[in-house]
Amino acid sequence: MPNGQFLSPREWGREDLFSFQKRERSEGSADNHALVFNYVNTSNVIDEELNLKTILSIGKHWKGSVTDATLNKYALPDYTHINLDIFFTIKKLKHLRPELLITSKIANGNIPNNPNLYFNKVDMFQLDLILNYNF
Repeated sequence: MPNGQFLSPREWGREDLFSFQKRERSEGSADNHALVFNYVNTSNVIDEELNLKTILSIGKHWKGSVTDATLNKYALPDYTHINLDIFFTIKKLKHLRPELLITSKIANGNIPNNPNLYFNKVDMFQLDLILNYNF
């Protein structure tokens, strides 16, 4: 959208309209472009007692200029985003579904020398252990 920002109320949760990746924010961006590759694999590990589902997601995201708030509300620079999401299904634990999420965002292009433009936004690595309990 070159003439307006994509805005989505945060309480709506994640946006599956286009190019969604976990730990990704397209909200507040105009003239935003993304190319995302997803690969999903499911396998039995221990005689059907443990199933693994892995999702590998690699995306290249082109944002508007970090110095133009009308195109890039959160001043997020261009970046490459890599996620590896591993879901564990353990037969004996019927409602518990542990998840391991490994994510990294790597800055692309020239970023002005200002920590506010990249600190906790790009050039970062995050490891999450999530315990999902379904009722």
